[in-house]
Amino acid sequence: MLTNEYQMMKNFHSFTSVNNIKVLQFGDESINSELEEGDSWMVFSKEIISKFIKIVLNKNNSNLLVVDKTNCLIGLLRKVCKWNYSSLISEYRLYAGKNSTYFSETFLELATVQLKTHSNNIQVLTSQNTNTSRHGSIDRGTYAADMENNENENENDFDEDDDLLSRSPQVPMNLIKMVEQRKKKNNQPVMESLNTLEYKFYLPEIVFKDVDVIQIELPQESYLPEWFVTQRQCWEEEYLELNLGNY
Repeated sequence: MLTNEYQMMKNFHSFTSVNNIKVLQFGDESINSELEEGDSWMVFSKEIISKFIKIVLNKNNSNLLVVDKTNCLIGLLRKVCKWNYSSLISEYRLYAGKNSTYFSETFLELATVQLKTHSNNIQVLTSQNTNTSRHGSIDRGTYAADMENNENENENDFDEDDDLLSRSPQVPMNLIKMVEQRKKKNNQPVMESLNTLEYKFYLPEIVFKDVDVIQIELPQESYLPEWFVTQRQCWEEEYLELNLGNY
C-alpha cells in the first residue's frame, strides 16, 4: 500500500497488522516541497514517480491499494499506459471531485515518463540477435560458396565468346552504394543498436520543451504484471498495423 505524507491512523494501522498487509509508506517525501525551480510545476519529485511506477509494475506487490490524497499517481499510471489526456483528466476529476486543481491537471499533462527494459532482458535479447546474425553470416557465406561453384561449372559447360569474357562486368552505381551501406551497418557495434530492442509502448508520445523526461527501468520481464504485458502487446500490435505502410 502507498500512503500520503500524513501519519497512518491508529485503527488503519491495526487493520493492516491484523490482515498481514504490507505497508509501503513514502512518508514525508511523498509530496516534495524542495523541488528545483524548473520543476516547480510538479506535484511529486522524479524520485517518487520512479519509485511508484516500479512498485506498481511489479507483480510481487499485488494486490495493491494506492492511497493518495492528490489523486495524481493513478492518472500518471494511466498516462504511462497510453491513455489519452482527456480520458485520464476525466477520471481524475471524477475521483478528486471538489478537490481537483488546475495545478494537478497541469502536472498530469506535462509529466513525461519513459520506461526502459530491464538491463538483464536487454542482454538476453542482444545475445539472441548476435547469434542470429552469426548464423546469418554463415548462411550467406555458404550461399556465396555455392554460387561460386555453380559459376565455375557454368564456365566449363559453356564456351563463351572471347570478346565477352575479356570485358569487365559493369556494376550499377546504386548497387555499389547499397553494398557499402550494408557493410557499414553490419560493422556497427551491437550495443549501439540496443535502443531498437525497446518497445514503442515504453516511449512517451509527446515530449514538451524544457521538460525533463523521467526514465524508469522496469522490473525484469518475469516480474511485470500480466495486465501490463497484455496491454503492451495489444498496443504494439495495433501500432504495427497502423504504421505498416511506413515500412
